[in-house]
Amino acid sequence: PGAVRGRNIILLVGERGTNQVRLPGVQTFELEATIDGEVERELGNPEVVGRVVNGTDATGTATIRPKDIPAFFNTLSLVTGRDVDEVFDYLNLESTPVEVQIQNPKNPGEILKTIYVEDGQFQPPGTPARVNQATDFSFAFNSISGSFSEFKGARP
Repeated sequence: PGAVRGRNIILLVGERGTNQVRLPGVQTFELEATIDGEVERELGNPEVVGRVVNGTDATGTATIRPKDIPAFFNTLSLVTGRDVDEVFDYLNLESTPVEVQIQNPKNPGEILKTIYVEDGQFQPPGTPARVNQATDFSFAFNSISGSFSEFKGARP
């Protein structure tokens, strides 16, 4: 978990295969995760014998700079599951797999790390757009189950 910035970020949404789509214009990706739990010990034994997990949470933000207005609405469509011609709500109830691949800056064909959220739920961003200026949109998301996976290299 943490923040990744730069050109070496690939953000994919959807199921693997023909349904998985790369989101263009990703500027940064951030994932925060917390676990709330307790350690179990036996009387007279200093070693931990178990753990109880009461709750987990995985949230993040993907900052995207679309090249034009159609690209912005296409990104909204991809992360919310709504058709481009439909009205987008402030609250999205659809979920989609989210996969972030971090490339080696010296060898873009090499994936250094992959972060995978099986059930990402994106929320449409506000629109801080200004005329004739590049604009970054922050798409907040969370994992419905509160979990994520992290892999060295590409996801198997």
